[in-house]
Amino acid sequence: MELNKRNMPSIDDLKIAYSKLSNSRLSSLLSEIDSISPEAQQVLKDEVEKRNLSNTNSTPITASELPKFIAESLQTASLGKRFLNFLIDYLAFTIFLIIFFVLGGDIVGLVDNSIFTFLYFVLIFGFPFVNYIYLEGKYGKSIGKFVTKTSVVKFDGTKISFKDSFIRTLCRFIPIDFIFAFMDDTLTLHDKISKTYVKNDIENQ
Repeated sequence: MELNKRNMPSIDDLKIAYSKLSNSRLSSLLSEIDSISPEAQQVLKDEVEKRNLSNTNSTPITASELPKFIAESLQTASLGKRFLNFLIDYLAFTIFLIIFFVLGGDIVGLVDNSIFTFLYFVLIFGFPFVNYIYLEGKYGKSIGKFVTKTSVVKFDGTKISFKDSFIRTLCRFIPIDFIFAFMDDTLTLHDKISKTYVKNDIENQ
């Protein structure tokens, strides 16, 4: 199975991933070098040459295992940073609510209560849609992640889709969602179900 070049992690991500591998695991990648993009091949060759390694006496890594292998080598965001993301997102939501109710005093005089109530619910449900479904689907970041320089990616290290961000957002409403982060190396339930995780951006690693 050949990995799609367009969906591969960035060259900088690959450099970080390969640099963190043990010599034996790095050498074993050579047996599947034809399964990755030319750019990724060059990064791998450079790292192998730098360490003066060969692919002898190593256990091959199959092409299907390669995406997870790369993802496991990238640095995931800490639990503290993820909690900070949540606080910033919540603060942003609170600010929007305050603005809405401050302006609401003027709005009530112009429209009836039913329209005001409708606009309130649009804000309540619209914020998660924009902040999590749209922003994470488009940029891999919520408002909080823009501030902390973290991103959401798939388990294989590639960009998430709008489908992934939609699933992540729905799962956030599960009451025990965040508890899972304390049990499995910062992965929440919405990470597990959507098969995504939060990593530090390159400049922040």
